Formats: sequence, C-alpha cells, structure tokens
Amino acid sequence: MDNTLLQSEVFRLQNLKNAIRAFPNNNKLQQLLVADDQGNLYLLEANGDQLKIENKQQISTGKDINYLDLLISPATSEKDRIIVTSGSQVLGLTKKLKEYLKHDTYSADLIQFAMIEGNQMFTAGEYMLNEYTYQNDKVGQLCFFLSPGKINCLQVHYLSSKAHPILGCQDSCVRVLNQDQVLYVVAMTSPVICMHVYAPQYKEISSQNRIEHRRCFVFGLEDGTIVAADLGIERANILFTFKVSSIASIKPYDFFKTGKTDLIIARQDGIVEVYQDDQLRVQKKINEGITSIECGQFFNLNGPTEIIISTFQGRLLLLREGQNNSISKNQKDIELQIKQLKTEIAELQNKQMKDSQKTGNVSKQNNSNKVQVKFKVSHKLIKNDKDGSYKLIIDCQYPIDIIVLNGQKSQKCYTIKDLKVSNYEITINQSDIYNIFVIPIDINSSQSFSINVKPLGQYQSINLMNIKHLPLSTLNLKGEFTKQDMIMWVNDLTDLQNSQEDTQTHLFRNATLDSYLQIKFKQGQALFKSDSISAIYACRQFIMGKANERGIQVEVKWECKNDSVVLYLQKIKSQYDDCIKQQKNYEILPAIKELLVDNPFSVLSKEFQQIYSTEQELSEIYKVLPKNLQYLEDLLIDTYVSKCNLRSQFDMNIENVKSLWKRDFSELIQYILK
Repeated sequence: MDNTLLQSEVFRLQNLKNAIRAFPNNNKLQQLLVADDQGNLYLLEANGDQLKIENKQQISTGKDINYLDLLISPATSEKDRIIVTSGSQVLGLTKKLKEYLKHDTYSADLIQFAMIEGNQMFTAGEYMLNEYTYQNDKVGQLCFFLSPGKINCLQVHYLSSKAHPILGCQDSCVRVLNQDQVLYVVAMTSPVICMHVYAPQYKEISSQNRIEHRRCFVFGLEDGTIVAADLGIERANILFTFKVSSIASIKPYDFFKTGKTDLIIARQDGIVEVYQDDQLRVQKKINEGITSIECGQFFNLNGPTEIIISTFQGRLLLLREGQNNSISKNQKDIELQIKQLKTEIAELQNKQMKDSQKTGNVSKQNNSNKVQVKFKVSHKLIKNDKDGSYKLIIDCQYPIDIIVLNGQKSQKCYTIKDLKVSNYEITINQSDIYNIFVIPIDINSSQSFSINVKPLGQYQSINLMNIKHLPLSTLNLKGEFTKQDMIMWVNDLTDLQNSQEDTQTHLFRNATLDSYLQIKFKQGQALFKSDSISAIYACRQFIMGKANERGIQVEVKWECKNDSVVLYLQKIKSQYDDCIKQQKNYEILPAIKELLVDNPFSVLSKEFQQIYSTEQELSEIYKVLPKNLQYLEDLLIDTYVSKCNLRSQFDMNIENVKSLWKRDFSELIQYILK
C-alpha cells in the first residue's frame, strides 16, 4: 500500500459548512465553492500555496444554507451555475454569485437536496420529494412522492432522455422513481448514506456527456459496504461490491491518472483512503472529523491529483503525493498552526476582558485563562454488528477536555486521557437515553446533545419481503391503544420508518445474525413476528410497560415456536465457531513463521498459505475476538432468559447453560426447549 500523501492547511473558516464543491477542470486551476453557517457563499482560488477568497456573497434569504451543489445540465444555457437551498427556498446563482432564480416551496420541512436537470427540478426534505417543471427560470409544481424511508441522498438517473430521481434511503433501499411512482427498488444491506455518478472508464462529467454518464452509480452504505450498480429500466445490475471500515463520503475520481475511476473514501474516524478497483492503495490519517471531500487540480495544473477535504474544525486541507523529505515543511506548517491557534486564544481572552470591563463585571479572582465562546459540536452514532455495541464519534471546533455521559441507568465522565484525540470515540454498550456534555480545553462553556440507544436498535428497517419460510414466534396485542400510540411505542424500541397507512407493516433485520422482526399494527391491534424469542420478549415487556404507565388495558397472547429458537441458536453457534476458528488460525501463525525460516513457501499446505497471507487481517480480528465471543454468549443467555420469563419459568440455571454451550450443543438445545 502506498502512503505518500502530504498534508497542509490551505484555508480556514471558523463557521465552515460541511459541503465543498469543485468547479470543473477547464484546462486551468480549479476553483472551490464553500459556505459558512451565516448564509455566506465563498468562491476560493489558489494564491501561492494557499486558497484566497475571490468572491463572497450573502444569499438573499438571510438564513443558514442547507445544501449547495453545481449545476451541469444539458439544458443549462450558462455554464457553471450553482444551486443552493435555505430553509424552504431554492436559489440559483451564477459563478459570480449573482442570483437568477428564487423559488419558495413553502415546505414545513427543510429542503436538504435540490437538483435541476433540463426542464425538471427536484427538491427533497426528510421524507418528501417534489418534482417541478423548470422553464426560463420559472418553476411550476408537477408532483410529489412521500418516501417510506428517510431520504439520505438524492441523485438523478436518465432512462432514454428523461431524468428520473433516485433516492438513497435510511430503510436500506434505493428507490428509482418516475414522477410519483416507484419504478423499482434496490434492496441494500444497510442504510444508504451517499451516492455518486460512477463510470469504470473515468471522464469528467460535463454538460455535453452528462446523460450518457447517468446510468451507473456508486453507493456508500452505513455498514461500510461499497456498491456500484448500473440502473436499467426495470432493474439494477450490480457491477461490484466490497467492504471498507466505515464511510463518511465518497468521491469517484481518476486519482492515479490511468483513465479508470478510483474511489476516494473519507472514513467516519477521520481517515482518507484511495481504492483502485477494490484494493487499498493510499491511506492518510487526518486526526479530525472529515465533512466533505473534493479532487482535482487546485494548485498545480500538471502535477499529481490533489485532494481537498473540509474538517469540522473549519479547515480546508490539501492532500497530495510527495516525497517523505518534505517532513520538515510539514513540521513548519504545524508550528505555524500552533502559533495561529495561540494568537486566536489570546485575542479571545482580550475580547472577553474588554467585554467584562465594559459591564463592570471583572472578577477579582481572574486568574483563570478560560474564555467563554460559542462553538459547534457534531456527533455520529454508529452500530457495530459484530458485538452489538455503538460507537459515538464526537467532532468539536476546539480540543475537548471532558465529555460527560449522563444516562438514566448509568453516568460516566471521560477525560482527554480516555479518548482517542483524533476523533473522540466512545463505546456504548447499554440501551438508554443519554445527555452528552462536551467541555473544550480552556473554554468556559459547554455544548450538550442527546442520543437514544434503543432496546432493539440493532434491528434496522428494511424493505418488505416474504419471510413466511422462516419459523417465527408471535406476539398478539389487543387493547384500547391508538395507531399513534403504537407508532410512538415501536419508535422507542427501534427506528420506525414513515408511513401514512391505516394498517402498517414494517420489517426489520438484525445484521449480526440475519434475524428478522415483522410488526403489523392498526388501531387496537398489533402483531409481532420474529425468529428471535428475545425480540418478542423485549417488545412485550416494553410495550406493556408503556401501556401500564397510561392505564391502557392490553390483552396479550404469544406463541414460542421451538423451530425458531433452534434456528436462532444455530446462527449463534455458527458465528461462535467461526470466531474460535479465527482464534486458532491466529495462534498458529508463529509456528507457520518458524517453519518458513528454513523452508520455501510452497512447503505449506493451501490452508496454512491462506492463514499466512491473511496475517494482518487476523491480527485485527484477534484484537476484538474476546468482545465478540462475549457478545455471542450474551445473546445465548438472553435467549434462554427470555424464553423462561415468557413461560413464567423462574428456576433458571444460567451456569448450566454456559457449561452446555461449551460442552454439548445438542444437549443445550434440549435443555433450553424443555
């Protein structure tokens, strides 16, 4: 793997938004478009080894900018137009940041995405997609579509010469639409968090070739899966798929200048990776949360490809290939950055002192160097399917001193010594509602936010499919609850997707064990089906607790199918055996290495050759094996305890279950089923 990317800061803007866009390469250095959270747009271009502000404009709404992008459309008469959304409004701007279009959708939802393709305009909020006619800068409502899953990204797909919107959704689906009708759905393994136009043979998309490039797309999923697909008229043809550690954003680009499209991936933990085909070629750790990524030629037109990334701290960083003898220059950059930070802190302290003197509130005990400033905090909650835990990643404009987790069941305080400085990661294992308090170093203020780690949060909403072939245990509820009551209760258990139907059916999947939970309900009735008796028991206990709090009478009937319990236990056992096999493979590596000291590689069996070639992968797996094994054992115990509690069987012997688990699986099944 190559690892020669050098990093330098080229621009800083304290309130930088999380989107940057690069103008096309027209045989000259490319310009960048960025925005701040005060509603200002900035056009940046190279000035020596830094970016300078070439133009600045505050958008006319005076509100924050939700979304910005560049318009490159066959029907666009003027090149390099810009589209911006602010509140419920859509604005069109020229490259000189002059407004030529302003349309208010009057939507109660923030417009998070907008695109103009030919004489069609598309806007999307959390669940609502609107399509408009667009002619001579005039807009007319055409139709709307209410998505069952939350809309995470929007692109446009060309079938013949007509543009069709594509929605990447939180319910692990890609929906290809024709106006307000779904042409077809592509089921993914995890929520779709980003998607881009993709072509195996790279060519920069322009107004002349945009239609021919609007068939293939690359999708980034929440579980780290990369999927490339050719979207046809009736179905999708998957081109390739591979998995990476995590994904924040993806940029398809010919990074190595071979004529083929490479994938530049920004990971959620602040690492940039470049893949050629499915092979990792370049990796660079940034030590900051990455919010957006662009590629092109910004400082050297004929040099190697340059990557510009924006960070949550408001910096634009340049990454480009170079020689390792440039370390001294990097050191100078770091020293300069430290000097700038010290200067900014001193200015803030002086400002605080002057403000305090004006109001006559200067403290006699002012021996503290802390200042009071406003700052931004962002967070991501990522589920780990291997061990059922959650990883909370926090980004802050300033270095963090203390993070406090205040939950209803537990409380914990983390200092800087407990955290990874690069991205402030915290592992959460227990379901609860947490209030998080973030306190930076030398700043006399804090920011807070809340997260809800739900009891069945590991069950992810997916598109409806037939699961009648699975043996399913059931839970029937009848009572005086309303449809809205059940929506609220189920949404407290796991994330429920939007639906307006009187009778609603939702399907959820637990990726860890390929387990399913189906919930069907209407006013006064609810039916739960699952191959996990633990999920059935959790639903019963949680919903009955909520109903009792409000004095709602509910009749409960349940059925535990032995076949479903056996199937679930076999899934746990299969994963447990895989973990044990990986453990043994890792532990035999030293013996294989010793054998190779005096012998050629060919002396090894195919099995040992495979083990030796995956040493690095096995090493990473081995680090988390104890946690994964414990998680699988916890699932086993939870299954046993849930079944006993449903049957009001209180003479449980958990130690006997643990003993049988490691000794005799067949006897264990008989013991749990009795």
